[in-house]
Amino acid sequence: MLRNTKVAHQSYDWDKWRVDRKDWQELVINGKVTLAMFEHFAKILRKVLPRDIFLASPYKLNKCTLETEAKDLTKGKKDSALKLWFPYLTRHSQRWVLFMITLGADSNKLSIFAPGKSSTFDANAYAFAMNCLKKAFDVKTVQTTRTTFS
Repeated sequence: MLRNTKVAHQSYDWDKWRVDRKDWQELVINGKVTLAMFEHFAKILRKVLPRDIFLASPYKLNKCTLETEAKDLTKGKKDSALKLWFPYLTRHSQRWVLFMITLGADSNKLSIFAPGKSSTFDANAYAFAMNCLKKAFDVKTVQTTRTTFS
């Protein structure tokens, strides 16, 4: 009786966030985390992160310009948050970079967690996003760490 019935789940809705089926398939089949998938995981993480950490939407830096101000990048941030995490998916290589701003009394520090060795991933892929954050938060110190995630 149900032999010819086709069930097609086009999206997954959770906490007012919708992830399309293709994003889930991309994760399950290819191991790639899309912007929508990352935001899905981020919505879960935000509820359990320590109070001093603010995890921004992965869409924030995609819309960033050199005129973007810090307040526009940190909407929803609690006053107690001193570590600001900004995930960024590079446009061409589709690799994730995590920017962490540590707010200090005297100056702000930017830590960059980028994939692979310096010879395998070009820093120009995330340079514009880095410069947007440096300008918005008046960053004086930058430290890059290469990691093995991709």
